[in-house]
Amino acid sequence: MPEHDDIVIKTEADRDSVKETQYLLAFVKIAIPISLPLLVALPPLKAILIAIGLGLVGSVITVKFSEKIGRGVHILYGGGKASYTTREQLQGTLKAVKVAKMNKNYKLALSKVNNVLDQDPDNPEAHFYKAQILHEEFSNPDGAKKHLRFALSHSKPGETIHTWASSLLGQLESKLSID
Repeated sequence: MPEHDDIVIKTEADRDSVKETQYLLAFVKIAIPISLPLLVALPPLKAILIAIGLGLVGSVITVKFSEKIGRGVHILYGGGKASYTTREQLQGTLKAVKVAKMNKNYKLALSKVNNVLDQDPDNPEAHFYKAQILHEEFSNPDGAKKHLRFALSHSKPGETIHTWASSLLGQLESKLSID
């Protein structure tokens, strides 16, 4: 399996998981299109068994072939992209941060957002979420403002994260001037 600098594979379990996903994607992309015409032409059980067999063989050939020729087949069978940036890979973790915050599990949210920042320290969205957590749960307006200013300096006016960070920073600064 090709190794890409921007794909984070830390353990053998990660490598196995990536490999399993490649086989599964290839199987689905082969077996389903094959099964439809077979279901029309053959008895259902026979059609399904043939589709599974062809899907298994096809997925093994596809993944092995992709290991040999590299990125081209990964683009074809990997959902349109040969590799994902670290920031793209961390989007799932940022979604988990939002869910943990909504569930008021701030310690988990903080742990996850810190993990994102360890891997992508310039991520404005992660800095925004950390600011929210520091403000909402840990009553740390100075830490929150620091992360909001970072998010603002690393995003462009008009971007959603810039608007959110600007709004929260304004609220924090007006609250401090009232107090």
